[in-house]
Amino acid sequence: MTRHATDLERALALGVERAGELLTAGEAVVLRGMVGLTDEAARWWARLVDRVHEAYPIDGIPGEVVAELEAVELVDRLVPWSVRAARSTRARLAYGCRQQGLPVGGSRVALLERLAGRRGWDARTWLRIRHRGLVHRLRQWAALDAWPDPRRAVVARLGHLVWPAYSLTSGPGLWPRRASMLAWEGLLSGAVSVEALRAGTTVAPGRLDLTRHVVGALFDAARALERSHRTAEARALYLALRPWTADVLVRIARTHEREGEAAAALDLLLADRPDPLAEPSASLEVAIAGRRLARGLRRGWAPDPPLLPAFTRNLPLELGDPVGARPGWRVGDRHLLVEPAVVAVLALAGRRAIHAEGSAWSTLFALLFAEAYFLPVPGALPVPHLDGPLDLGTPAFAARRTAVIGEVLAGVRAGEAGSRVAAADTRWRGMCLRGAAWGLFEPADLVAFAAGLPPAGLAAVLEALLRYGWKATRGLPDLVVLPGLETRLSGAFPSSLPGGVVLAEVKGPGDTLRPDQRIWADRLVRAGIRTEWWTVARR
Repeated sequence: MTRHATDLERALALGVERAGELLTAGEAVVLRGMVGLTDEAARWWARLVDRVHEAYPIDGIPGEVVAELEAVELVDRLVPWSVRAARSTRARLAYGCRQQGLPVGGSRVALLERLAGRRGWDARTWLRIRHRGLVHRLRQWAALDAWPDPRRAVVARLGHLVWPAYSLTSGPGLWPRRASMLAWEGLLSGAVSVEALRAGTTVAPGRLDLTRHVVGALFDAARALERSHRTAEARALYLALRPWTADVLVRIARTHEREGEAAAALDLLLADRPDPLAEPSASLEVAIAGRRLARGLRRGWAPDPPLLPAFTRNLPLELGDPVGARPGWRVGDRHLLVEPAVVAVLALAGRRAIHAEGSAWSTLFALLFAEAYFLPVPGALPVPHLDGPLDLGTPAFAARRTAVIGEVLAGVRAGEAGSRVAAADTRWRGMCLRGAAWGLFEPADLVAFAAGLPPAGLAAVLEALLRYGWKATRGLPDLVVLPGLETRLSGAFPSSLPGGVVLAEVKGPGDTLRPDQRIWADRLVRAGIRTEWWTVARR
C-alpha cells in the first residue's frame, strides 16, 4: 500500500484479506503492481478503472503516470481503430475524415461508415484499461455484495453520508475453491440454470448470495415459456423453484389448467395450500385461484378465516388538471395527486397527516431497533459502510438478538414508544440506517405517530415486520392521520374523524384494494388500530 491509500486500494486489501487464496499466480502479480503504484499513479488508476468504457485517449494524463501504468501492465495501447471511432465525437470523426481526404459532411453514422477499415486518422495516443474484472471481483469480496457501489466509500470520506461506527464481526468464508467462485460468477453473466440452483452454486455470504437473483430469472423464463404456450416446459421450470412461493404454486396450477387438467391444478393447490395464519398474503393469493377452480369443477374449497374489513369513508373532491399521467384533484389553487390532495384537505380541516405507506413504519422500526442493528453478532457486520446487519429483513435478525428485541417490544407494550423514538431520532437522524426515510418525516411527526398508536397494536406490527421481513410493509395504508382534535370533514360520509391516530388507505375512481392491503387492514383492525378505507370521488 502507498502511504496515502486510495479508496480503491483499501477495497483491494480487504478483498485479498477475505479470499486472496482464490487468486491465480498471475492475478497476484497484477495485484502487486496495483498496490505498488506511487501516490499520483494510484490516484489516476483509481479514476481510470471506474470509467464506463475500457479505452480512452491519454489527453490530460501525465506522461510519467502512463509510463508507470504501462510498466505494470495495467494499461496498454492495443486499441482497435473501430473502438477509437466508436468512442470519438462527431467533430473528431470529421477531423479524421479530413485527414484521410474524405468528405466531412453528414451524420455521425455517415462519418463512421467512411472511416470503417481505415487506420491512422487520429494522431492521439489511446489507452486500453486492463484488469477491470479483477478489480470488480475484489470489490465484491470486500463488500460481500454482488453489485458493489464504490461511491459509498467516496461519499463517506467526503462526509456527504454518515455511516454508523461499529466493530467488524468475523464472517463465513467465501468459496472452498476457485472453480466454485467461477461458477458463481457465471450466474452473474447470465448463465443461470436449474442445475446451479440445485447444486447450491447460488449460495454465498451476505449480498453475494444469488439465490433470489437466479430464482427470479428462472421464474421470468418460465413465464415467457408460458406466454408462448409451452406450458409443459414452463411447468418443469416452476417445479424446480422449491420451496414454492404462492406465485410459483399458482403458476404451476395454471399450466395444468391450460392443458385441460383443472382437477390436477386444484389438487395441487389443496395439497400445498399455505397456512393462512403464518402466510396470510400467500394464502389469499392461492385461495383466489383455488375458489375459481373449485367452482368450475363443482368441488369444495374450505374458506380461510374471514378478513375483518376497515371502516369505510367517502370523500368527494373537485377534479383538477392531470398530474403527469394520473388524475389531479383541486385543493384551493393546487392540482395534486389523490394522496397529497387528501393530506391538503385534512390540513385545511386542522389535522396533520403524513403520506406514509411502508416508509413511516420502516422508519419507526429502524429507530426502535437501531441498537440491535449493530450488536456484534458473528457474520452480521463483516464489512464497513453498512446501514444495517446482513441478516436484517430476515427472521434470523430477531432470532439472533432475542434479549434486545424482547426488551424493545416490552417497552413498546408498556407505552414507551414515543419517548424511545424521540431519543433514537436525536441520536440517529441523518445517519445511514436501513429502513429510515429521514427526508420524508419530521421528528415530531414520528414521535406523535408512535405515541398515538395503541401500544399492543404497534408491537403487533413490529412483530410482523420482524417475522416476515421488509416485504411485509407492502400493503400498509397510504396515510397516517396524526392525533388531534376530533374533526369534521366537509362533504365526507361519515364526516366525523376521531381524534386519535387514523390509518387511511386512499383509493381514487377505478382503484381497487389489493389482497395485501386487505390483509394489512385485517391485521391492523385486530390489533386495535383505527384503520379506514377512503374512496375519493368527483364532487
